[in-house]
Amino acid sequence: MERVMIDFIGTLIGISVTMMFYGTVWAKRTIKWYISYGGILLIAAISTSVTALLQSTVFLTVVIILLTFILSLYFESGISSKILFTFIITAILFVAEQFVGIVFVYFIRIPIEVVQSSTTLYMVGVITSKLLVILIVFVIRVFMKGYKRKTDNQFNLIMAFMPVQSIIICLVVSSYSINTGATQVDPLGITAILISLALVYLTMILIKNQQNALQCKRAYDLSQKRLDIQIEHYENLYITQREVRAIRHNISDNLVAISGLLEKEKYSEALDFINKINTDVKRTAEIICTEHPSIDAVIDAKIAKARECDIQIEHKIWIDNKMLADQFDVASLIANALDNAIEGILRSSEVERCITLNLNSTSDYISMIVENYSTGPVYGDFRTSKKDKINHGFGMEHMKEITKKYDGDAYPEYNPETHKFTLKILLKNKPA
Repeated sequence: MERVMIDFIGTLIGISVTMMFYGTVWAKRTIKWYISYGGILLIAAISTSVTALLQSTVFLTVVIILLTFILSLYFESGISSKILFTFIITAILFVAEQFVGIVFVYFIRIPIEVVQSSTTLYMVGVITSKLLVILIVFVIRVFMKGYKRKTDNQFNLIMAFMPVQSIIICLVVSSYSINTGATQVDPLGITAILISLALVYLTMILIKNQQNALQCKRAYDLSQKRLDIQIEHYENLYITQREVRAIRHNISDNLVAISGLLEKEKYSEALDFINKINTDVKRTAEIICTEHPSIDAVIDAKIAKARECDIQIEHKIWIDNKMLADQFDVASLIANALDNAIEGILRSSEVERCITLNLNSTSDYISMIVENYSTGPVYGDFRTSKKDKINHGFGMEHMKEITKKYDGDAYPEYNPETHKFTLKILLKNKPA
């Protein structure tokens, strides 16, 4: 009975550490407390019972891995990520137990049979192994502090624990055994471990190089996209200037034509002629000119996109020429905000198809307000409503990252009664 209680307490500690480890890389699901703790106690009871029944068998390992995977369901993540991190934490727990066993046998010179038969030594071994796991996970949490749930840091964490998984595989293959009074390791097993570690670290270097190459490619693609937007903006500006020159060139002829129609009392035809000229003038006036090409290009592109969707964008823009913030960052905020507004209208029905953009820059601050109407699903944390959560939902997170660079923030608000969505952004006008 004492042994069962020790296993149960050790299992609870292991579950707590596992939950702490998962919480380092994932966000916890919202679950009622009695369901959460009830599930944990049930898993601990099952694990303790299985350990007593199956002892050191392959089936025990499979069950432990399965129960550890079930704990990952308390967190929000993809299935492949859950499987991977389940094996990582299982590997940490396994290595900690093996390490404590080696310390008892090889350094303290206590045979493993004595440790297993003594309740006190067994309890010390269980608690020590769990404390070692807590230390490892604590180090991981310190390392990940401030970088929680970021893909690159999860990638680095995975690479750091690849050797641990490799060691476990090699230990199994080389039939690692602890005998009374000494630790015997097959020389072939040692060779396999060393070769495996070398291959793992080589793989790590190759993957890291590939990651750096992908980062460079992303930076290049972003620069190319910025360049393409600016080129498109200048092309549109050139076309508009030609249209303005054409209107100016034809203004005398147009006035003569209108006068002739009025003299002949053809008022409706004269009015149609005036409306046509007015439409041409309005089209040329839509080109944004703030003396910041990236911002101009983005707003022009979004106005054109909205027009194709039968959505009107009303804008009031005043930007200080001495804007210190990176114009590409401001342009990115505008692009994300207007894209979200357009999508919000498109997935709604019977709402006003209009977006208002107010952008103001002073010597100290930059403020932006985007308003639109939407009846589509809007979550409390304003995450994406699209089914593909992996490839979508980064807009709001990306905007918050940019605003933090300028000691600011993004404040989304939604009024369910009026179906009005408002996004307020405030930044300090300073270099990034």
